[in-house]
Amino acid sequence: MNIDEEVKGLMIALNEKDEFVDINSLFLDLAERPDFRKLGRLKNNKLLTDTLTAVARRIIDSAPITEFMAVCVDKYRLWHGVFFTKGQLTTFFYFEAVNTGLLAIARGQGHIDFARFTLIKDKFYSKNHPQYTN
Repeated sequence: MNIDEEVKGLMIALNEKDEFVDINSLFLDLAERPDFRKLGRLKNNKLLTDTLTAVARRIIDSAPITEFMAVCVDKYRLWHGVFFTKGQLTTFFYFEAVNTGLLAIARGQGHIDFARFTLIKDKFYSKNHPQYTN
């Protein structure tokens, strides 16, 4: 299977499947491909960082986030990366096109906490009406 097919399959799985272990496995298989890794570049995304920090802190009570690294694969509008939450490795990926991602926190002894997430973008809010309007 080529990279385009794997990325498309991952995006479909993220939106349609409820078995987060399976979705994460698809991502990890893709991320292990050297030809895929060459497509990405380190990049900052404050909204993504803030969202992932908030989600991780909900899973691990008020945990500090350290060593955050995000990679963007512009061709697929796909972000992925790692950080540590109380010393526990956390991986993530996020598709801009569908505004959905998956976070996985390795908690030790084979236990992984997963969270599917979306980003709430500023354009959905009005300064006069701070509630969700879209």
